[in-house]
Amino acid sequence: VHSVVDCGNQSLLLLGLRDSGNVADRSHPYGYGKSVYFWALVSALGTFFLGAGVSMTHAVGNLIEGPSVQDFSWQVWGVLGVSFAIDGWVLGKTVHELRQEMPKNATFIKYIQNMRDPATLAILLEDGAACLGIVLAIAGIGATQATGMPVFDSLAGVGISALLGAMGLILVRVNHRFLLGSAVDSEITEGINKILVSQRSIDGVHSIQSQWTGPETFSYEAEVDF
Repeated sequence: VHSVVDCGNQSLLLLGLRDSGNVADRSHPYGYGKSVYFWALVSALGTFFLGAGVSMTHAVGNLIEGPSVQDFSWQVWGVLGVSFAIDGWVLGKTVHELRQEMPKNATFIKYIQNMRDPATLAILLEDGAACLGIVLAIAGIGATQATGMPVFDSLAGVGISALLGAMGLILVRVNHRFLLGSAVDSEITEGINKILVSQRSIDGVHSIQSQWTGPETFSYEAEVDF
């Protein structure tokens, strides 16, 4: 279920990235940069309701009525192994690229917290949750095989559902913040202020307003005294 939802989410993110590249026009003078946040929000809601909701329903049903599968063949372990290899490779590549892009004076966690690119953030969180979810599945299935008690497999399903739900809520919160119009980082506005004040014809800058209009674009307005 998570893999199917994940594929659908990536399609939505591609749609958002395509639309965000449209140039500004008369009806959208600030461009279409926020389109990526809208589709990323839809993707995050899909993760929450489909990925977490369906998984939780299945896991709780197994806890109440017992699992539909008692014996786990080698195919199950093969699927888990291949899934972990693929998701782990994508996660490692994403982390490697982010470490190359991040400022030298910033920590990786701080850089992730301040990230404005919802597509990259979604890939990072979804593949991280996928790898952790596979570890939970392996632990649950392994404990069930070792003890003969299917409750461990069902509890692993509940844990995976909770993990997907938490990831979906994090992505919803991030995209909601930028759709409302998050202010530009203070170091950027301070740099703009210094450039303006350094001009001989400008006496002062005040009433500054700014907001991100996309992952790499923002609007800046200020009253200037000449």
